[in-house]
Amino acid sequence: MLNVLICDVRLGHLNLNSIKRMMSLNLIPKISIDLKQKCERCIQAKQPRKVFITCIEREANLLELVHSDVCDSNDVLTRGDKRYFITFIDDFSKYCYVFS
Repeated sequence: MLNVLICDVRLGHLNLNSIKRMMSLNLIPKISIDLKQKCERCIQAKQPRKVFITCIEREANLLELVHSDVCDSNDVLTRGDKRYFITFIDDFSKYCYVFS
C-alpha cells in the first residue's frame, strides 16, 4: 500500500526503478517494494482507448455554432494586465477571436 501511495501521490506514478534509485540515494524513505503489485491507475492508463470518431458534418452558416473557452494565462498577464482570456471559434469559417 505504501508503494502505491508514494507512486501515486508524491511522485506522479514514477516507475519502480527510479523509486529504487531515489531510495539508494536517500532522497526518499526506504520501503519494501513488491514488484508483483501493480498500480491500478497505471494499468488503466496503459489500456487502449476507443478511437475518437471525428465529425464530418460542419455547420452550413456563419455563427450557427460558436465554440468558446475561458483560459487562465498561468500568472502571465496579458497586454491589458488581465489574467484570463476567452476564445470564440466559429464552426463554419474557423474564424477565431480572442478577448482578454
